[in-house]
Amino acid sequence: MAVYHPHHLLAPSSYPANSYPISLVFDPYADLLWSGSSTGLVQSFSSPASFTRNVCFPAHGSKPLGITQAGLAINSPAVREIWVGDREIISLTERGLGGRKRGGAAKWALDEGATALSSMCISPTNSSEIIAGGTQPAALIVNTHTGSLIRTVDCPNLRFVRRAARLVATGSTDGLVRFHDPRSMKVEQSISAHLGGLTGLEAVGWNVMTLGYTVKQGHPLPDPMVKVFDVRTFKPLPAISFETGPAFVLPDLKKQDSMIVVSVQGSFMAVEIGKPWEARFHQLDVSTYVTSAAISSSGSFLAFGDAGGNHHIWSSIQDPLSSEIDSVTFNGFEGIQTEWPDAVTEASIPTLTVDAPPPPSVSVAPVMGMPTSNNEEDPSRLEPLNLIGMPHYTTPLLSNIPASTYCPPTSPFFNPPAKIPASVLGTMRMVDFVGYAQTPRELKGTRNRVGPRKKKAGEGGPGGPRFRSEQTREPREGDRVGTEGEGEAGRGAEGEGSKYRKVEIQYSKFGVEDFDFGYYNQTQYSGLETHIASSYTNSLLQALHYTLPFRLIAKSHISTACTREHCLLCECGFLFRMLEDAAGTNCQATNFSRAVGGIPQIHALGLFDSEDESGPPKAYGTLLQNFTRFALEHMSAEAKTYNLNPNSSQSQSQTNPWLFPMLPIPRSIPSTVAQVTGLELKQTNTCLACGTRTARTGIHHMIDLTYRRKALPNELPTNKDFSSVLHDSITRDTTTKAVCIHCKQFAPLRNRRSLSSPSAIESSTTMLPPVLCLNAALHSADIMEDFWMDRPNRPRPFLPTAFGFVQDGEDFKILGPEWRGSWKKAEAMYELRALIVETHAGTDERHLVSIVKIPAEELDSEAASPWYIFNDFLVSNISEEEALSFAGSWKTPAVIIYERTDSRQPLDLSILPMGIEPSILSRDVSVSWNRNPARMKHRYLTPDELPEAGTLVAIDAEFVAMQFDDLELRSDGTKKVLRPSKLSLARVSCLRGSGSQEEVPFIDDHIHTSEPVVDYLTDFSGIHPGDLDPPLSEHTLVPLKVAYKKLRLLVDLGCIFIGHGLKKDFRIINIFVPPSQVLDTVDLYSSPQRQRKVSLRFLTWFLLKNDIQTGEHDSIEDARAALQLYRLYLGFQKEGRFDDVMDDIFAEGKRLNWKPPGAAPPPPDRWPPVAMSTTQPSTPEPRLALPAHASSAQTQMTSTMRRLPNGPPFPPRPPPPSTSSSGSVPMPHLSPIAYSNPSPHPLSPPGQVGSSYLLPHSHLGPHQQQAFPVWPSIGGSGQGQHGGNNGTGHYLGPSSQPPSQQTQSHWRSYGGGADNGMPWS
Repeated sequence: MAVYHPHHLLAPSSYPANSYPISLVFDPYADLLWSGSSTGLVQSFSSPASFTRNVCFPAHGSKPLGITQAGLAINSPAVREIWVGDREIISLTERGLGGRKRGGAAKWALDEGATALSSMCISPTNSSEIIAGGTQPAALIVNTHTGSLIRTVDCPNLRFVRRAARLVATGSTDGLVRFHDPRSMKVEQSISAHLGGLTGLEAVGWNVMTLGYTVKQGHPLPDPMVKVFDVRTFKPLPAISFETGPAFVLPDLKKQDSMIVVSVQGSFMAVEIGKPWEARFHQLDVSTYVTSAAISSSGSFLAFGDAGGNHHIWSSIQDPLSSEIDSVTFNGFEGIQTEWPDAVTEASIPTLTVDAPPPPSVSVAPVMGMPTSNNEEDPSRLEPLNLIGMPHYTTPLLSNIPASTYCPPTSPFFNPPAKIPASVLGTMRMVDFVGYAQTPRELKGTRNRVGPRKKKAGEGGPGGPRFRSEQTREPREGDRVGTEGEGEAGRGAEGEGSKYRKVEIQYSKFGVEDFDFGYYNQTQYSGLETHIASSYTNSLLQALHYTLPFRLIAKSHISTACTREHCLLCECGFLFRMLEDAAGTNCQATNFSRAVGGIPQIHALGLFDSEDESGPPKAYGTLLQNFTRFALEHMSAEAKTYNLNPNSSQSQSQTNPWLFPMLPIPRSIPSTVAQVTGLELKQTNTCLACGTRTARTGIHHMIDLTYRRKALPNELPTNKDFSSVLHDSITRDTTTKAVCIHCKQFAPLRNRRSLSSPSAIESSTTMLPPVLCLNAALHSADIMEDFWMDRPNRPRPFLPTAFGFVQDGEDFKILGPEWRGSWKKAEAMYELRALIVETHAGTDERHLVSIVKIPAEELDSEAASPWYIFNDFLVSNISEEEALSFAGSWKTPAVIIYERTDSRQPLDLSILPMGIEPSILSRDVSVSWNRNPARMKHRYLTPDELPEAGTLVAIDAEFVAMQFDDLELRSDGTKKVLRPSKLSLARVSCLRGSGSQEEVPFIDDHIHTSEPVVDYLTDFSGIHPGDLDPPLSEHTLVPLKVAYKKLRLLVDLGCIFIGHGLKKDFRIINIFVPPSQVLDTVDLYSSPQRQRKVSLRFLTWFLLKNDIQTGEHDSIEDARAALQLYRLYLGFQKEGRFDDVMDDIFAEGKRLNWKPPGAAPPPPDRWPPVAMSTTQPSTPEPRLALPAHASSAQTQMTSTMRRLPNGPPFPPRPPPPSTSSSGSVPMPHLSPIAYSNPSPHPLSPPGQVGSSYLLPHSHLGPHQQQAFPVWPSIGGSGQGQHGGNNGTGHYLGPSSQPPSQQTQSHWRSYGGGADNGMPWS
């Protein structure tokens, strides 16, 4: 091995400051050493003898932050690598590449697509291309001569890029070395080099050397080994050990088995692969650390750079001061002659002659502030410079900077902060020149929050309110996304409309219910929400929903007893029913997403898109095309049910689907989905060697469009219209080589595809389907430009709104818009129904948008056009011109759906059943293995109890968490919800709302789920681990689909649901219930003047005198409480005292902070003792009739002392009375309360002392209409009915002091409910 000696040391120059070499490379064509600094400078040094600086220029990158005295940029991004060619020098920074001539003159610069570059190499197959990569998502392939970006390749996290023989070797921080095909950058092979990540990668010949980190005991440590791999076999060679820690490896280009290994401490060794015992060690004289290293092509010179800015040159010459050094070059040959600037001589300096005029003299006035004498008392020395007046000028001054330069829209000058409100200034107190004030109530939650800039009149773009709680006004007409600031055809200045951009749901502290979806959709057509798994299928679901034949098939399928847990067709039917009922309200495809995630084939094909999945941007257009093909074929298999086949006989179609739920269809009859979307085609294979012909038929649910290639100069031009493309796609004719099954020869085979029979168009069995699905199949940008993109010379769009099929002998023709006059002769006519496009407007990521033509029977009469765009939950009306226009590459087609409109369709879909069998409410269905009958709390409906329109149903549901919240924690301690927790239905209970069995449950189902549960939320749901598991559960356990069908049936029958917080429950269940069928006690017990929503527990405690939810929640208990509250609400409304009740509720809620005190009242010893009187009243003993079958729980009285507000306690309740033979119980004796100061109250009737009587609450059964006796009361006496719907309020219990109005409000009594009477505190 060679022995190296120190040769030269170049100290840092005067400029730039704090700069050190970070990349070094020897010029392979000239006697130069190129150095790239940490401040963005590239400089070269010539000749080993003198090491003279030759060229210096700034590298390409961001704008410099400073200028040196010589005018050179400093503080630019560091020069990561330098590539030297025979004519140009290319420098790489993290923000771009720059090409310059050898003399330093700039040639080109490229920053497009460059955000985090770190390495580059010349292409092994094309010397005029350079491959650059980094931690950014894409690698760049650039032309070295012009600097133009040839293309980008999706290769993220390329920390190192090196040329390895005929491949491109890349290294990343995951420790893998990948070998790419230089033409396509496809990974051919990968090697795991270092577990902790790579820190260096070099390649020479067939050898690849790597440096990195290893992992020991879970911690990354520098790997002391230099790994070596053979590219020919992709196997490791003997590693090189370097105990001080390798930081750089320099392969010897002359001896490819030799290398130089350098550490950051300055030690390095020269070693040969396979001979580590011959290694020679050396040490640099550095005071800092080594930052760069390089080796010449001859291997005779080494160059090192340190953090102090020094360049160290070592060579294999033993005596650097000998005379032979003058003839030595870095590379061993002279190469290209180094260019130098012209020398300055005396002859080149201009001289002044005697006759030349002297230069003009310039005198400085004393007022300029400069002294004219040495006398310090001269007043001219004290003249200030600001006394100098401005000179007269006619041109703009340099200080006249336009506002657009220094005041962009993001500047605080353009959008000044809001003034401090007067309510804050009025309460501010000053302490040491600092003002302190309490945040007013109206400003809570908005502290340290900068609001959006208010748009001026005439400014466009979406800027409306995002949350309902932040809205200060109702949106004006047209004030919505996609209607402002757009140019022609709804596009912005760059041709990309805001309605095509991706929209995101934002979450406030009030949850997703606070998000204003109505701002994005002011139509009668519902959108679909995002933030669920595989939400890219929203566009396909919208397109299929407005394709009426497919919608009918899906809706009819839910009437069957389908037993598949994850049935896509069932979920489509449920979703389509929900979209029909919603009529503009946003919906969710949550259950469809759950079914998609439960199909293993979808995961195997890579069609499942997790919402939290990271990685490079996905091509959602291709993903949707593959999903559409799979979904249609999968749903075709799911729909193969005998009794729901429109091709079957009339009697078979009308068979009860619940009697023969899974009867298979004969193979001769396709399924309903296949009859609607399937096109039967015949595939004929002909051997050109023996002439043998084989044929087979098959059903194709999607047709891939095939485009004709460009015609050669000696060929006739090809037709590029849609009719020709569709004809070629159906009758595809190709030739391939394969082994013939008859002649056993490897011969060319001709494959031709056509309709199944010559008369297929007119045949009723092999007809053209009602729905034709096409795959745009845009595999290159040339297809988009040649066929789809708008052109001035193209009279009409490429995609027609309608076309027809006509038979032409054994073939057929497609009549496009140019044959409009011949459409009457067509056997089949198709109309464009939906178009799904992929958009990437601006910097947004790619996403899918569906453009749909609404059917005439569902079209809004006031709509300007039948075309609507469905961008998730953003729905907007567009023109037909915009729908069919493709003005740029930002909008590309993916899936096209045509619907047949002629009257010759033999498929009669009207015979399909559309209703769910009502008997499912009477059948006992459970998948639990060990159901305990004693725990069944519900009784199924009898046939005569089946609900009708208007039937009251009390409902409540419990949920479990399938996924936790996705939160963003901020530096100030606050958190923002990026995605809420994912909840799933775990239990649903429905109670009878009327009849003899009122309040008795008829549905109490626990929901079985195969997905993992992350939190059972037991305190709020009452669900325990094992309750949803069939082998362990003791409850009635049903699949989600069964429970959903029951609720769907109740909605379809017109039942009215009563519950508390039903809007959120129905949202999670993923069902839409019309507002006319919902009675929510949250909304009933609310006031427009008060924004607070009262909890069910507080309402039940205050009005019904019942403590619920004290432990685990029970859905039956909650539903029963909501039903009783509704009954009580009707009574309050009938009596006209609902507003007084609400005042009492909010007054008591504020006093208790909206938390019921619990089941136990305050202890009696908190109040002073009272004297009890046993004197009986002179009035006759009242009697209260109660039913004989009243339960003990309803008649039992407690002996606990209670106290009226601001008044004395009253005596304990007597023991339960005995039931008389007449079925009624006697009214207990009511003892008057004896006060310590028994004086008549000023408001009491004349002759009455301060006494009052209290009716024990537990003597009133549920909804009993009984006469209430007249008792002395404050404000007079009254007679009324105390009970269910017509109770009368009384003031009970006098006080020694006149009661205030607020006190009186707590003394009112309330009728109705299971526990009647006044509220006790």
